[in-house]
Amino acid sequence: MSKHNDSDSQPTPFDPAYTQLFSYPKMVRDLLVNFVKQPWVNDIDWDSLHTLSPKFVTKKLRKRESDIIWKAKWHDRDLYIILFLEFQSSVDRFMPVRILAYVNLLFLQLVKEGKITDKLPPVLPLVLYNGEKEWKAGVSMADLLHPDCPDALKPYQPEIQFFLLDEKRVPVSDDDISSDNLVAPIFALEQADQKNLYTTFLLLKRVLESSPEFADIAQAFIAYVTAVTRAEERDPSIKVKSLDEVEIMLSKKIDNWIAEGEARGEARGEARGEARGEAKGKEKGRKEAQQAIALALIQKGLDKMLIAEATELPIEEIEALTKDI
Repeated sequence: MSKHNDSDSQPTPFDPAYTQLFSYPKMVRDLLVNFVKQPWVNDIDWDSLHTLSPKFVTKKLRKRESDIIWKAKWHDRDLYIILFLEFQSSVDRFMPVRILAYVNLLFLQLVKEGKITDKLPPVLPLVLYNGEKEWKAGVSMADLLHPDCPDALKPYQPEIQFFLLDEKRVPVSDDDISSDNLVAPIFALEQADQKNLYTTFLLLKRVLESSPEFADIAQAFIAYVTAVTRAEERDPSIKVKSLDEVEIMLSKKIDNWIAEGEARGEARGEARGEARGEAKGKEKGRKEAQQAIALALIQKGLDKMLIAEATELPIEEIEALTKDI
């Protein structure tokens, strides 16, 4: 879904909604356990996980209110996790420089406050990037170092590396979405097209409704999906407050896509100049759109009756399409 702003543009309604999601410890835990997936993650004391205010970061360095610092206990020692939520549409090839400055300022602040008297605590700089373009830039200061730098000077160069998650290209399965891993649906929604946006949300809705402990996070997801689809921006009268209302809003999008298919079919019919080209083209376009959506829903494993209702196709046709997969 396209909704990203360039790094120098004003924040969009999507930015704070997305940042709000990662203000919950559950989201950070799911992120580290399921997508960082390194052995040391298993030793984090999740009950100790809490956010810190980045008061040490200058306004110039912190361009967006989207960097979140988490602190937890790891082997009875402090561990810092810095989430950099990158909403910009272009890749920032100098991201390692920004992160180096950020981490250095964190360490200086901890020293100033007397919280470090011996060794520095471990830090994980984690970049969540959701731009349309694939991130092909380097993830460390070493990647930026000029190749002509003499070997004798290399030990004196600043070094840091960040963990990158390119959300539109992170593999996510339906099983991931159906589990209580609440970060997987975000990545799935980032990757969703017209065919699977609705079904991905239905899987997420099922998880969020499975436990009362997800109530607050559900509200954050409602704000996130609403901001991404810009429902309130297009129609100020729309106030989406529940998961059911989000489902209705997205189901209406299916109707719009079918209507677009009808229009394309009508245009093809007119272009051919057939006597009944308009009617035939319109019907063909509608049928193509309905079948494409139905196939996507079938592949998601949704109930056949629900698919028939959503696409307005006969249940017999849904069953026939199921056999063809």
